[in-house]
Amino acid sequence: MIIPARFNGPPGSANGGYACGLFSEALGGGFEITLLRPPPLDTQLDIAGDELRHGDVVIARARRAAHSDADVPEPVGIGEAEEASKRYPGFEHHAYPTCFTCGPEREDGLDIFAGPAGRRRRDVDAEARCPRGDRLGGARLPIGLGG
Repeated sequence: MIIPARFNGPPGSANGGYACGLFSEALGGGFEITLLRPPPLDTQLDIAGDELRHGDVVIARARRAAHSDADVPEPVGIGEAEEASKRYPGFEHHAYPTCFTCGPEREDGLDIFAGPAGRRRRDVDAEARCPRGDRLGGARLPIGLGG
């Protein structure tokens, strides 16, 4: 498995969400992935059982995901989500402004700018727009996202 450089997060490292999704899909989907090291870019990574490896170094581990509807917060309305995305903290300061997923300086990124949903929903960040699936380089988005 090779993660192309355009799918970066922090400089020199793959975006964690993208890397985890790619690894999960390579295993057949439905896995919870734990990153142990920053995933390198443009580098051959090997899948050995439930591990993603770069030589002898374990980059990530996978386990079957156990999902529960009890863990899912109530959805945010579209109006709330539109307002929340205007409050995306990365517009003012972003540690990795060229991040593929949420970097405001990326013209070819996913443009996911989730902001706090408001006083009523302090535990939830929201974004009204769906990421563009054509920017994923063949990776799949969860059902209902992208296009």
